[in-house]
Amino acid sequence: MQEEVLHGKVSYVNSVQTNLTVLDDERIRLLRDGFHQVGVSMDLYGGLRVNTQGRDLQDRILSNMDRLRDAGVRFGCITVLHRGNVDRIDEIWRFYERAGIPFRTLPLFDGSEPDQNTAHELTADEIISALCRHADLWLARVRRQFPPAGPERSTRSDHSAR
Repeated sequence: MQEEVLHGKVSYVNSVQTNLTVLDDERIRLLRDGFHQVGVSMDLYGGLRVNTQGRDLQDRILSNMDRLRDAGVRFGCITVLHRGNVDRIDEIWRFYERAGIPFRTLPLFDGSEPDQNTAHELTADEIISALCRHADLWLARVRRQFPPAGPERSTRSDHSAR
């Protein structure tokens, strides 16, 4: 419908962010065919992704991520930094690196109700420290992917040997 209306005259990107707790064949088709970018909210540690009965949904989310991959749906993740996972930045990085999933982090922000997130909030110093660690790990990965070139060889010595 967008193509019919826009006739290719306006560029657009359809994005969606999901907690991926419900996934059936129709939703897989919609995510694959209807969106250019799919983001999955996944904190990995701390147990904040729960259903209305308080049951942790992480195993379901991980299983649904596998289903997305099997269906050829490309996606990235967002991990909310909070009291339950702020000390596990390295483990979070290792998980996403091993899985080959791009991700970003977002510090916990105010909830819709006063004091909704008080038990999970981080101090400004904790957020800065976590984001600095995040940056350190990213820079280390970049250095592994793109090591500095070796010492430059002098072309003069090559010519003098001839």
